[in-house]
Amino acid sequence: MNTYFPTIDDSARLWIWVAQRPLCESEQVAVTDAVDQFLGDWTSHSRKIRGASAILLDQVLILAGEIDEGEISGCGIDKSAHLLEEVASRQGFAWSSALDVPIVDDARGHVVMLDRTELKRRIGNGEVSNGTLIIDRTLTTLGDLRNHGLKRPAQDSWAARYFRSHATPAS
Repeated sequence: MNTYFPTIDDSARLWIWVAQRPLCESEQVAVTDAVDQFLGDWTSHSRKIRGASAILLDQVLILAGEIDEGEISGCGIDKSAHLLEEVASRQGFAWSSALDVPIVDDARGHVVMLDRTELKRRIGNGEVSNGTLIIDRTLTTLGDLRNHGLKRPAQDSWAARYFRSHATPAS
């Protein structure tokens, strides 16, 4: 079991941001400092949001937020997105599109971003296998992250359908 952010409840909302490339130490410090400062003032319709964040694998930012008696509003979510886009712009990197697929490159041990066409191509030629680890951006709560982890074998993820479409028929 993972113990990310022990003071925040399992029901907290979770957002997973993946940078297009690994972040160097100074970029990670800049992102962490900006997010930490933001978390001190994060609100949703004047209600305080309790939040926490961490950078994993030099490239993945996880952000959790919870609020008493209710949901975080779209405005509260937008505030976090604007901050993250702004800090990325200042630091000279970009966050990946939600349509990109982050896989863990076994050879190098860091995250590689693939568009879905490239993912299908790599599945077809065997470069990506059932066991290739994918960063699971479908997680929506902190409890999901704690119970299932950030990385999931492709065969156990939403990407499993691409393996079925490349399966060879039995003779």
